[in-house]
Amino acid sequence: MHHCTGWVKNEWDGSVSMEIQGYEDDINKVIFAIEHGTYIWIEKMQVESIPVVEYDSGFRTR
Repeated sequence: MHHCTGWVKNEWDGSVSMEIQGYEDDINKVIFAIEHGTYIWIEKMQVESIPVVEYDSGFRTR
C-alpha cells in the first residue's frame, strides 16, 4: 500500500484504527486515497508520532 507498512482494525464502536509507517510522502498518499475512497467518511483523525517498528513488512488487517 504505497510502500507503507502497518495495520488497520475495525473497532467495536464503528471507528477504525490504523497504524502506518513509511516516508511522509507515501503516508500522505495513503491518507489521500482513504479520504477519496467510496463509502468512507472521516469525522475525526488523530495523528501522533510513535517509534518505528524495525523490520516491519506488509500491511495487515487485525
